[in-house]
Amino acid sequence: MIDFLTPKKLAVTFLIFVALNASAQSTQNSPPFTVAFYNVENLFDTVDDPKINDKEFLPDAPKKWTQVRYLKKQADLARVIATIPPGGPPDLVGLCEVENRAVLLDLTKQKDIASAGYGIVHRDSPDRRGIDVALFYKPDRFTLLHEDYFTIPLVTSGGPTREVLYAKGLVDGLDTLHVFVNHWPSRYGGVEKSAPNRNAMAAQVRYRVDSLQQIQPNCKILVMGDFNDNPDNESMAEILGGATRADQTELPLFNLHAAAWSRGEGTFNYRGDWSMLDQILVSWPLLNAASGLSVRPDAAGILREPWMIYTNREGVEYPGKTYGGENYYGGVSDHFPVFAEMEIIY
Repeated sequence: MIDFLTPKKLAVTFLIFVALNASAQSTQNSPPFTVAFYNVENLFDTVDDPKINDKEFLPDAPKKWTQVRYLKKQADLARVIATIPPGGPPDLVGLCEVENRAVLLDLTKQKDIASAGYGIVHRDSPDRRGIDVALFYKPDRFTLLHEDYFTIPLVTSGGPTREVLYAKGLVDGLDTLHVFVNHWPSRYGGVEKSAPNRNAMAAQVRYRVDSLQQIQPNCKILVMGDFNDNPDNESMAEILGGATRADQTELPLFNLHAAAWSRGEGTFNYRGDWSMLDQILVSWPLLNAASGLSVRPDAAGILREPWMIYTNREGVEYPGKTYGGENYYGGVSDHFPVFAEMEIIY
C-alpha cells in the first residue's frame, strides 16, 4: 500500500530538508582559503651557478654557506609556513628571494609542509643575483589555468630586475582568482633616489590590473609581495592604487595591511624603524563578497612568533635574520610573512 505524505508530514519533511541543506552549506563554507606572502631572505643552494652572481652563497665563500646551514634554513622556513593561521600550510604562498626551482622543490619536501603537496609556479628571472619570485599552490584547492611573467628595466640604471609573476586559477572549482606576486626594486642608494624604479613597476602592475578589470569589472584580483615601499608611499597608494580606507572605492585595489601599518606594525625593521614592505591587496569584488571567494577588511595579519624574533641589547625586536653581512646568525628571515584568511561562500 502506498503511503502518501499528509500536509503535516510534508511540512516536517521540508523543514528537515532546509535544516540539512543549511548544515551542508555551513560545511561547504569551510575550510577558509588562506593566502600568504613571505620574503625568505636569500634562499640559495650551495652549488655555483655560472649564469648568476651567487658566489657569496657557497661553502668556500666568506659567508660559509654550507649544506648544514642550507638544510636548517629549509626546515625553519617550512616551520614558519606551517604556522601561518588558521593552522596548516596556506593554500597559496607567494615567495621571493629564491634562487631557483631546486630550492623550491626542497622546500616543498620539508616535513612540516610536505602534506600540502604544493604545486610550483616559477621561472628564472633576469635579476643579476638570480633571485626570483614564486608561488606555491595546493592543487586540490587551486587549479592553475595560466601563468605569465613581466618586468621592466630599472629606470635609474637600465639594468634588469625581478619579474612579476601572474597566475590565474580556479579556487575550489568555483571562483576565478587572478594573482600577482611581486618583489619590487630595492631602496638601495636611498628611498628617494630609488623611488622611480618602484613607481615604474607599480605602473606596470596597475596597467595589468586595469586591463583585467576593463574586460571583467567584477574579477577577483590578489596582489601580494615585497614592494619595498609602505602602504602610503606614492608607488602603492597612488600609482598602483591601493586604497588605505574603505571609502576610497575609486581606486582599483584595497590594501589589507594598511590598517596594521597605521597602528605602527611592520614586517621589516631597519635600524629600529619598522616598515610594512610586505603587503596583500585585493580588488573590491573580493572584499565582503556575497558569493564565491570573499575576504573581510580585517582578515589579514602578520606572523611573528617568539622563535622568529631577535631582540637586541636595547630591547628592540627584529625579524631574526639568517645573515648580517658575512656574520651568520641562523635566523629564519629578515622579513615577517603576511597572510589573509578568505572564505568560500556558496
